[in-house]
Parts: sequence; structure tokens; C-alpha cells
Amino acid sequence: MRNEAISDGTKDTLSLRNYSVWKPEDFGPPNPKLPLLAKALARNFFPHFPAVLDVLTVPWFQKFCQACVEHDDAEIFELALEVIGRGPGLTPLADDFLGGALFALASVSNPVNPEKLHFLAQGRTTRLSFAILSDLSQGHGPEPLHSLASALFRGSLGEGKNQAQRVLNLGHTTGAGLLLGALTAWSLFPVQERGEEWQT
Repeated sequence: MRNEAISDGTKDTLSLRNYSVWKPEDFGPPNPKLPLLAKALARNFFPHFPAVLDVLTVPWFQKFCQACVEHDDAEIFELALEVIGRGPGLTPLADDFLGGALFALASVSNPVNPEKLHFLAQGRTTRLSFAILSDLSQGHGPEPLHSLASALFRGSLGEGKNQAQRVLNLGHTTGAGLLLGALTAWSLFPVQERGEEWQT
């Protein structure tokens, strides 16, 4: 496929001949050490997270963590209602955090009901942010986030660090929000307790 454009009297040619469509790989069952690996990365990248926690507030974050530990979907939903649309950025920082967390939860359990998400976001955030949140909640995110999940599911902390840095590079605030959200959800998911679900 070729796309040609004319500007300032010169012809520029963009060739897509050597490009292929990217498709996310299947993560497979999560490594039993997934929570430990996620916690290790969260500690390593913590200097990037205070701005996210300032927007969410520490008490809210603690409640969110407890809801994840208890698998309390209703409480997670209620807590999300409190912060969605909050913070700086074209996609508000709180939305970035929620998106990362929803992506991580979708990778290890059932994705969020789209109708429920629509009710959650309606009138509370931008259309762009809602569209991205919707994708993330169904387990569809930017390539670096998929690569991070793949590395952690395989149990590779070294590769996880490389991919976590790529997630951070996605944007001034977006990367930090996505990364903290994903690492938080993964660090609190009791993979070892759910081993039977991952038998293949």
C-alpha cells in the first residue's frame, strides 16, 4: 500500500510495503509469581507515581487496593465513580490509572461489562478517554502494555522493567497512570489461589 502527498511543490511518498498489522499475543496462564513481580516493578518505578496518587488520594487508593484483594467488583465500580474524569491530561490521570487497572484485571479474569462501563463514564469524562477506557477494560491496550503483561506472565522481571519503561514513555501523565494501575491490580491478584482456573 502506498500513500502519496504533495506539499510545497515536492512529492513525499510513504510506503507501507514492509509493515505488518500488529496483533497482541496470547498471554497464556499467569506466572504464579505475577504479584511479586508487579510489586517489585512498582517499587522500582515508584518515583513516577506520586503525581498519580495525589490525584487519586492515598485513602482512595487504599480502598481500591482492598476492593481488589476482596474481589469486590461492586466496590471497585463505586470507587471508580468517585475519581473518573479527575486529573490533568487529554485522558484524565485518574482515567489512565483506572484503564491500566481494568486492563490488568481483564488479563487475569473477566473483563468489565461494556454497559456497566458506559454508565460509569457517561458524562464524567471526555469521549476520547471513554473510548480508550472501553478498549482497556476489554483487554485491548497499547503495544507496550501488552508486552509488559507478556513479560510478567512469563515471569521475566528484566524484560518487565524494559516494557514498564516503554509504558511510561506513552505520555507525560498517561504512562505513569497506566503503569501504576496495571501493577496495582496485578500485585493484588492471588494467582496461586486461582491455580485450578489456569490449568490447560
